[in-house]
Amino acid sequence: MRKTLGRITKTKAKIFAILPARNEALTISKVIIAAKKYVYSVIVVDDGSEDDTAKVSRRAKAVVLTHIVNLGKGAALKTGCDYALRQGAKILIVLDSDGQHDPKELPQFIKALKSSDLVTGVRQFDKQMPFVKRAWNFGISKLFSFLYGTEVHDQQSGFRAFTVDTYKKIRWKSTDYLVETEMLVNLLKRGLSLKEVPIKTIYTRDHGGVSPSYGFRHLAAMLLWRL
Repeated sequence: MRKTLGRITKTKAKIFAILPARNEALTISKVIIAAKKYVYSVIVVDDGSEDDTAKVSRRAKAVVLTHIVNLGKGAALKTGCDYALRQGAKILIVLDSDGQHDPKELPQFIKALKSSDLVTGVRQFDKQMPFVKRAWNFGISKLFSFLYGTEVHDQQSGFRAFTVDTYKKIRWKSTDYLVETEMLVNLLKRGLSLKEVPIKTIYTRDHGGVSPSYGFRHLAAMLLWRL
């Protein structure tokens, strides 16, 4: 029994979860507490929050890194991953802090990572997802698959896991939500492998739609990165 517990503890010591967060004081505590069951450390990157996100996260025993001003999701993920790297992490798992991702699904990411360089969650594009987001995510995933010659079913999913070695090869420049796309582009350009795992589709509140300016920038970036 002690040997088994020792192996589990040793494995967990290599796994860090990174949560980018901005004004998520109402939801982040539950995500942290649930995630801590499966990882050694939960790192919250407070990206210029105007509420008690940092305070709530510390109470839940997360490590909190702070951006004084809002820099964007891509920048927050990079800050968190770089910190985990310095702390000796071997596996990095990124997930949202607003409750869209269920930490109970972390074990399947860890297991899938044994045979892949990057694991990404795939949501069901059903009625649980707002129509505008469902249409956008479905369309952009199909276009990405066409441009890059690899079938990707949920290109915008933010629930992902990768090793530190993979992170060093796919480290992104995007500071905003283009990070999900650039991560996959860098992965494929370097000939690394991708595995998809099914995850729950959770929307507990209105997350808005896709602005025309973001949609245009996203499409332009995918085309430019393909050149």
